[in-house]
Amino acid sequence: AITALGACHWVNGLPPARLPGKSVVLSRLTAFAPSWRSRGSPSRTPLTGQLTGAATFEMAGTDHKKPQLTGGPAIILVAPQLGENIGTAARAMLNCGLGDLRLVAPRDGWPSAKAVAAASGADSVLDQARLYPDLRAAAADLHHVYASTARDRYMVKRAVTPRLAAGEIRAHLAANEPCGVIFGPERTGLVNADITLADTVLTVPLNPAFSDR
Repeated sequence: AITALGACHWVNGLPPARLPGKSVVLSRLTAFAPSWRSRGSPSRTPLTGQLTGAATFEMAGTDHKKPQLTGGPAIILVAPQLGENIGTAARAMLNCGLGDLRLVAPRDGWPSAKAVAAASGADSVLDQARLYPDLRAAAADLHHVYASTARDRYMVKRAVTPRLAAGEIRAHLAANEPCGVIFGPERTGLVNADITLADTVLTVPLNPAFSDR
């Protein structure tokens, strides 16, 4: 997976950082989130503004005295195979300030000690992760759903890049319309039945001869 945040443009001027996470999709989506919520804060604060009323929380990072940021789209992992990959996805999410992790039928069950170890301190994301029996249930409350895939599915589906999706998600969230991004299993990626439940296909422009699913 591509894990450098330097590929995206942070609208609040934060310096680039490195993520150990799922893919460049996560880093680009979060770079354009409309606002962030600090746990313990009574109000949402624009990304470009200062956090007000924020409490200090422990988190995986270089400064544990700073407030923890959450918000953005839900991240849905469909049938993840390895606990380690769930943990690294959670770590990528917390680096980017995402807090809503949804798991659909993890192969090795849940909770997972391997996920905790791989998360390297992103326990807050794992502690709040929600477990679902199927994708339809996981996405039931979302107004807009993006399905991540690298393969052409030959469907009549609108396809966007992470950069375009980020702007759209920012607008949707600002209008109080919940959004989510779906990722498939490590071995196969999403099946077509999963993608039919999404509004839009999300594709990262990669090497056409060697692209992750």
